[in-house]
Amino acid sequence: MGLFHRKVRGATLFAGTLLSLYLVSGVRRDHEVDPNMDIEMEEQPIHLANPTHTPETDVEMEEEEVIQQPTQNPVVGDALYLQLKHNWHMLAATHVRKEALGQICLRVMEKVHNVYGVKVANLCNKGQCPPEEFEIRLRYKRTLLGATGAFDYLADGRLKQALTAVTTQMPPFFDQCMGRKTGGSSWRAQPAWSVVSAALARFYGVGNCGEMADLALTEATHWAALFGFNVESLSGGNYDHAWTVFNRDPTTDLQWPAQWNQDAVICDNWLGLAVDPKDVITNINQPKNPNLTPMQRLELVGRGSKYLHEVMPGADILRADTSVPHATHISATSQQLLGLLPGTKAENLNLWATPTAECAAETDREVNKYLQNIPEAQPWLRIFHRY
Repeated sequence: MGLFHRKVRGATLFAGTLLSLYLVSGVRRDHEVDPNMDIEMEEQPIHLANPTHTPETDVEMEEEEVIQQPTQNPVVGDALYLQLKHNWHMLAATHVRKEALGQICLRVMEKVHNVYGVKVANLCNKGQCPPEEFEIRLRYKRTLLGATGAFDYLADGRLKQALTAVTTQMPPFFDQCMGRKTGGSSWRAQPAWSVVSAALARFYGVGNCGEMADLALTEATHWAALFGFNVESLSGGNYDHAWTVFNRDPTTDLQWPAQWNQDAVICDNWLGLAVDPKDVITNINQPKNPNLTPMQRLELVGRGSKYLHEVMPGADILRADTSVPHATHISATSQQLLGLLPGTKAENLNLWATPTAECAAETDREVNKYLQNIPEAQPWLRIFHRY
């Protein structure tokens, strides 16, 4: 597949041997993923000078006017960003640009999984599945965005009733907070929806493929603004998955990744993969959807994307009706996200600078107050106290 199963090395070399796209640590050859994987990218540490310390004195100082400093793009100062910036002239070559985009994808996933600490809620590895608290936190997060029936599966009647009652009030409370702090409700529509969903996933530390695509889109948009490529968040119409692609030519057929431009890169933050979309099926045994007929397998040879027909089915992402091709839709793009902050310089772009986490924390406090007097809710509350 052109993908190597090994630890990711962060130093991108632009002279001599160029790095290939990698599968990150934790992804096995059959694409079963450890949901608690660490995505490692080794790099030289960046040493920051200690701030000058001013001893406390009794001298009365005149108050100075506080000047609001512009936000800073969280990518500025990143070691990989500096490497790419200083070797920008070499990115004109298609294969070099593709390698650079693959490294950016890996850095984005490393940031989401290792720095932000977001865990995947529904991937099992060797029969070991994530703890139930991941699913509970994810359902809670989705309730803030208006999902209903999140806790209908609970066996405890009183706890279910309490959670249903309190979660009915959560979305309006969260809405009011966001409305106060953002000046409206436009965040409930795309593309702002993806940013809010990503911020909540980051706050609660958990997500499935939809949240992971939102996180990748939001984080990668900071890179896209600096280097001038596009990021698209994609979702399946007849398959249950969401993922992102970097630098796809919009004139290419979205439904056929193998026909995309040479310097496009698939970035699947749920599986933890950077994938070459041009990598195609080469024999009839590679497609992993067991529902394919021999003729359908033969038709994929030389033209079907391994990502769609081997990687995704290997992770149990299947089309029920194999007579219908994969139907993929664009959910949001980096260009749309940049349009939320018109006139903002790339160096000052920070999509994480939103009140989402603050409003989530306010909502949590109200929920906790309500549930404190319900004995059956105490184990549930302890899960949230842990994070």
